[in-house]
Amino acid sequence: MSKYFVFTSYIFRKSRLTELRSLSAFKILDNFNNVFIIEAGRGLVEKAKEANLIFIYSIFEVCDAIELSSEGYLYEIESSVNKLAIDVDVPMKYECYDVNSKRGYSAKDVEVMVGSRLENEGIKINMEKPAAIAYSVLINMKCYSGYSLVEGLMKPFLNPERHYLKAYSGISRAELKLREALDEFDIGGKRGMAIDMGAAPGGWSKVLYDEGFKVLAIDPADLNYRKLGERGVAVKEAIEGIDAGETLLKSENPIILHIKSGTTKLHSLGIPGKACIVVNDMNIEAAESARSVLELKDCFAKDCLLIMTVKCITKNADKYLSITKRILEGDFKIQFCRVLPSNRQEITLFARRI
Repeated sequence: MSKYFVFTSYIFRKSRLTELRSLSAFKILDNFNNVFIIEAGRGLVEKAKEANLIFIYSIFEVCDAIELSSEGYLYEIESSVNKLAIDVDVPMKYECYDVNSKRGYSAKDVEVMVGSRLENEGIKINMEKPAAIAYSVLINMKCYSGYSLVEGLMKPFLNPERHYLKAYSGISRAELKLREALDEFDIGGKRGMAIDMGAAPGGWSKVLYDEGFKVLAIDPADLNYRKLGERGVAVKEAIEGIDAGETLLKSENPIILHIKSGTTKLHSLGIPGKACIVVNDMNIEAAESARSVLELKDCFAKDCLLIMTVKCITKNADKYLSITKRILEGDFKIQFCRVLPSNRQEITLFARRI
């Protein structure tokens, strides 16, 4: 038996436990909201990597576990990390995840101190492109530490919130959800025309723009033109869909063109079969959101990709996901569904037009 740190959705408790049981029999040793420390059979990470998981985000093996005192715990954490079988010839980084975040030092403080000590001891530190990660998870008054090669992990980082926050432009925290989704799902180097449904205040459009897309942003509400402009984004407002299509087709460079309308009012966007990706983070009920996607399907190219969030009004995630799939399945092949850390009470769905 081995110990593992499991990062999951804290909303859908029943679903995440069911999913975990599908991988292995386990015993919960510790937990706090979205984090479990469990004991299960060996090879759990490998099983999780092969499974099409929805509610479990990542699993890390625990190599050492210690009790923390109220004072001097920085040195106790360092001592735990020093017990790990770290390969001194492999460039690595050290990460700390503090579940409670109510201690005297932040997780970043711990990372700086322990990382500096490791470097002083001759460990090769590479924070940008490490080949291995040493990590500590602080939960309640315990420290769980581990070490693994990046290629053996589900994710190449321990703390997804901090990892994606580095790319936050300040327009909308919702943009972190799309950045996670683009990492999670393979969009195959697609570039060209994108449609952003429910675009306001512009975070998802900004992400697509940064990826090199010409973006048709659809929302009756305003985008945050000031912040977009401050970040050098070429953004314009269009009233008629047909004019928007012509403007996008003529543009040689990435652009965001905003149509101040709801999708139900758009019979033609002037881009028949041109959009290679559509994203949808509309804050409406799941079935209505899925139907809104189909209203614009004449604009989608063959093999057009869809990334949308499925809003779950209650904790019955399976119900909302099933309804959404049923509406889309005639036109799209659902490939993956994930609850990502930046999601709240929702699931991110990835599909390809049939």
